[in-house]
Amino acid sequence: MNLLVRINLALALAFAVAALAVGWACSSMLQANATRETLREAGLMMDSALSMRGYTSEEIVPLLNAQMSKEFLPQSAAAQAPDWERLIGRLSAEIDSDAARQEFINICRTLALPKS
Repeated sequence: MNLLVRINLALALAFAVAALAVGWACSSMLQANATRETLREAGLMMDSALSMRGYTSEEIVPLLNAQMSKEFLPQSAAAQAPDWERLIGRLSAEIDSDAARQEFINICRTLALPKS
């Protein structure tokens, strides 16, 4: 084997090793980023659900207690009765970052739009 072939093989091997290392590093970073984003979204959803439940139990259920002794009212279920502006205000006060707060408010307003 002449010198040029040996150099080409060494460079090809070095390139393959470097490509594998970069691929592994990118994969690890993307996986960590996806995990972090999923946890953040799950946290926003949990906070939203807790806020909705708190709003319903503190503001809606007391108004319906007299009627609840006679029959079940769907307004007493958290998903049926939210006043979206109060709910958004209550939850956005619990969110630290301005960007996350604005993203949450946009999502809530989108969900609260009347279905046509």
